[in-house]
Amino acid sequence: MQIPYIGTEYDSPSSRATRATTFSPAEVVAFKIFSQKRSKVTPQLLGYKEDKQDSKGHVPEGFIIYLAWQIVPGLLLGDYSGAKAFWNLEAGEREEIRAAFNDSFLKIRQMGISPFPGPKKLVWDAEKKVVYFFGFRDWTPVSGEQAKAWDSRWLCGWDLVKLPRDGVGLDWDGNTEGGKL
Repeated sequence: MQIPYIGTEYDSPSSRATRATTFSPAEVVAFKIFSQKRSKVTPQLLGYKEDKQDSKGHVPEGFIIYLAWQIVPGLLLGDYSGAKAFWNLEAGEREEIRAAFNDSFLKIRQMGISPFPGPKKLVWDAEKKVVYFFGFRDWTPVSGEQAKAWDSRWLCGWDLVKLPRDGVGLDWDGNTEGGKL
């Protein structure tokens, strides 16, 4: 929902309405793509509505968007502080998750979306051996050969590999030797 600019909250509704805009969030765009491509590694889009606020809204005629998606089964692997649930699992299951992550991540990229990392956006379905991705407020478009390429460094951004602190910098080559798997 569009909200008033700071300092204009108490302006008249007609004044706030002059700042009304339209907006299509990245998350809605991503879910539309996933629906078209019949994604099996993201929650299913159940419905959405893009509308305008009425005259009593925070910003009359400003955007308001409703979005509903499926709750996927499984274990949420992390939160804002890291992949704690993931690291509490046995090493064998963590390896299964990494393999499923690789598969799901490449499927998403081949649909044209490269999600921003964060373990709070991953759910592990141990029964189906699938890692689901959700939370697409931030992503970048990807296409062609770039969409098919795999880079082991992505595992670190999702906190699925812990690297040794010594010698790891911007020129890191992706070697996880000496890290925690």
